Amino acid sequence: MDQSQQIYRLIVETAREGIWIIDEQNNVSFLNQRMAEMLGYSINEIMNKPIFDFLDHDLKEQAIDNIRRSKNGEVKQHEFMFRKKDGGPLWSLLKTNPLFENGIYKGSLAMVTDITQRKKSESELIAHEQQLNLIYNSATDAMWLIDIEPGKKYRFESVNKSFKMFTGYTEEQVVGNLLENVLPPRARELVRTNYAHAIETSEPVDYIEKAPFPAGERVSEIRVIPVKNNAGLVTKLVCMGNDITGRTVAEEQNRLHEMQIAKAIINTQEQERMQIGLELHDNVNQILCGALLSLGIIKELPAKRSPEFVNKAKDYISNAIKEIRSLSHRLSPVSFDSISFKVAVEDLIDAVNILSPYTVSLEFDNFDFADETDLKLNLYRILQEQLNNITKYSEADRLEIHFSLVGNTVKFRIYDNGKGFDINAERKGIGINNIKMRTESFGGKFSLNTSPGNGCEIIILIPLKNKRV
Repeated sequence: MDQSQQIYRLIVETAREGIWIIDEQNNVSFLNQRMAEMLGYSINEIMNKPIFDFLDHDLKEQAIDNIRRSKNGEVKQHEFMFRKKDGGPLWSLLKTNPLFENGIYKGSLAMVTDITQRKKSESELIAHEQQLNLIYNSATDAMWLIDIEPGKKYRFESVNKSFKMFTGYTEEQVVGNLLENVLPPRARELVRTNYAHAIETSEPVDYIEKAPFPAGERVSEIRVIPVKNNAGLVTKLVCMGNDITGRTVAEEQNRLHEMQIAKAIINTQEQERMQIGLELHDNVNQILCGALLSLGIIKELPAKRSPEFVNKAKDYISNAIKEIRSLSHRLSPVSFDSISFKVAVEDLIDAVNILSPYTVSLEFDNFDFADETDLKLNLYRILQEQLNNITKYSEADRLEIHFSLVGNTVKFRIYDNGKGFDINAERKGIGINNIKMRTESFGGKFSLNTSPGNGCEIIILIPLKNKRV
């Protein structure tokens, strides 16, 4: 063997690529050690075997077509999968050259590069992209990808399904278009400012956006996340939008409700002030005027009649003291540190009876809980409110007041035999509403039973915070 043949043999045997030759019958007539190693066989196990023994059956037609092209003199480079001895795939890049002798096809030579690892990585990348695409389009938040172009231009690269549902845009109306051609005018400046801030700081930016879209006006929480390339430059923005339109509507409704409550409280305070002024003017002032007149008459009368008017003046002053005490009792916060709840209720009823005598039936049934001061005060205020309603409107002469404890629930009932009223009729006062609100603020239930001519009954059920054993 001359030197050139030795060099040729050395190149073939040490090549990092597989080399093999098939004859005109499609049998392996030559292969190097690298080709045998790639397939997992020895050279002898492959020599003189049909090429089709080393590929899957469903690839046979493709292999026959490639051989036909070689017979026609075509030099080709293509990817092809062989089957290794252990059953695994051998993905390869084939560079085939036909072999002719005197114009007659004698076979083909193939240079084979193993690309199995590359194909595996590509397959994993495709699967990963499919998973990301599934997550992207399954997300409940609107998501979109912005491509940053020279001149501070922002172009929509992709949008997910939630974005289309959120805005009402079709994919064709958004993808590939500049920001100015998609967003409504009043939202553009805010969006551009926050995009620029995310690019400048290379940090996520959060902001609130309110804008009209084909699907309607939307309020959303937006997060902009900058994405850098290998050179460290921000080239894309990943954006996410959480629809909070419903939440802001609910917050506005709550704000209006709170305003209504605040107004009701102010109105109640004004009514209380007016009531205090009227009682001082109509009751206490008139009584004191009577006392003053009685004392003024004394010096004009004979001495024997003076005691009569002195006693009248005393009575007037005594009544004025009672009126002031009653008014003070209704306004002052009650404390259960020095007196029991039962005594406080009895004192409240006695104070009401100074002005309007009632036959009162008061009962406390298994009513004993020392650690619920807030609840006691709330019940006291409810009773105070309803007694005020009864005094002003009911024309009753009999009251039934019953406190009981059933399990872990307080039951409070107050009934009067007055004229009652139509529940559905519009009421000027807010006393009943105050009682209902006080009940519900403690997680309780409020019920009202009344009709014209049939008195009025209120039943309140409130659970204890601390369960009794």
